[in-house]
Amino acid sequence: MNGRSAAFTALLLSLITVLLLASCGWVSIGYTDDEDDPPLIRTEEPAFPLPSETTGDGGAVSQNEGKWPDNEYTRRVPAPNFVIFMSTPDEDGFSAVSQSAKLEDVKAYAAKVKEAGFKIDIDETEQSVFGVAIYTFSADDGDGYHVDISFTAGSCAISISK
Repeated sequence: MNGRSAAFTALLLSLITVLLLASCGWVSIGYTDDEDDPPLIRTEEPAFPLPSETTGDGGAVSQNEGKWPDNEYTRRVPAPNFVIFMSTPDEDGFSAVSQSAKLEDVKAYAAKVKEAGFKIDIDETEQSVFGVAIYTFSADDGDGYHVDISFTAGSCAISISK
């Protein structure tokens, strides 16, 4: 991944994070025409149950009660040492998002993924854009699986595909 695509990935991840939080009702942004009342950003209770609180066939999104899920894709890599906020398994791969990751933890996780066999076509970047740390890692293993790890502003996305 070159610098341009890494920056795009980080920007996209940040946008998705903000939209996700807004759609969950955790953050609301309001604007008024009153000059004495500046734009307002406040946190609220979720508008609907968190994925970990849903049951039945409420969709493919799950938190798995903070546990790393067990499936064809997640068995290829070690479980991260940070909390996974949401994960989405499907027949073509697996994606997970953490909202509490630290850059050091994500880099240490990428090192564990390398140790697990993802050593082919490694592309790893670390940069700061407008003071925001951005880190990306991608690689393949010898069995046709691919992993992408992206970090920006406390959010980490992990994607495993075949």
